[in-house]
Amino acid sequence: MRTNRVLLAAALAVVLLASSGCGVFVRRVPRPIRDDEQSVPLQGATSLRADVAFGSGELTIRGGASGAMEGRFEYNRANWKPEVDYAVLAGEGKLKVRQPDHRGFIGIGPSFNTWELRLPDAIPTDLSVAFGAGESRLDLRGMRLTNLDVTLGAGETSIDLSDVRTNLTARVEGGAGEFSVRVPRDINVRVLGAEDGLGEVNADGFQRDRDALVYTPATAATTTLEIALRRGVGEVNIITAD
Repeated sequence: MRTNRVLLAAALAVVLLASSGCGVFVRRVPRPIRDDEQSVPLQGATSLRADVAFGSGELTIRGGASGAMEGRFEYNRANWKPEVDYAVLAGEGKLKVRQPDHRGFIGIGPSFNTWELRLPDAIPTDLSVAFGAGESRLDLRGMRLTNLDVTLGAGETSIDLSDVRTNLTARVEGGAGEFSVRVPRDINVRVLGAEDGLGEVNADGFQRDRDALVYTPATAATTTLEIALRRGVGEVNIITAD
C-alpha cells in the first residue's frame, strides 16, 4: 500500500508537468479574474455532439441547458479565454469548447481557471471530454447520453451516471489521481479494465467475471451500462446509487 501511494504521488507530479508544458508560471500578485458567460442556442438541432477540451483548473459539466450550451468561465489570464464553436449539420449540433494552449501553467499559486458548463437534457447527446489536471465533476444525470468518452490527466474526477435508463457504453482513460463513478442500482453494470493500472479499486456489490467487474440488480433488468476503463495510476471507486 505504501509503495502504491509513493508511486501515485510521483506519477501525479509527472503528469502535471507533462500536461502543462516544461515551464512553471508563478506570480506573486494575482491577475484580475475575468468572468465570461456564453450561451449557444440549439438552432434547430435534434441531437448534439459536444467536445470539451480543458487544460488545468476546475471543470463542472451538468445538464439543464435550454440550448446547446450555457457556460460560465472564470479565469485570470487573457489567453485562457475559452474558444466556443457551434454548427448544425443535418440536424446534428456540433459543439466544441476548448481552452487555448496553456504551456507554462502548472495550476498552482494564484492562477485561477474554472468552467461551469450546462448541456441540454432534451436531445440525445454524444459527449467527449478531455481533461488535463485539477478537479472535474461530470454530473450527467438527466441527460440523454448516447455515448461518453472521457480522457483524464491528473487530479480528482467524479462522474455521475446514476440515472441511466438506456443502454450506454462509456469509455474512460485515466492518468493519475482519484476517479469515482456513480452508477444506477437497478440496471446491469459491467466494468472492463478495472484491474489494469496501479492503485486500489473499490466496487462494493460487484462480482468478478473473468476480466470484468459485474453488478446485477436484485430485480432482473434489460438495460446495461458498460464502462470501459483504461487506467493509469490511482484509486478507482465504483459506487451504486442509493
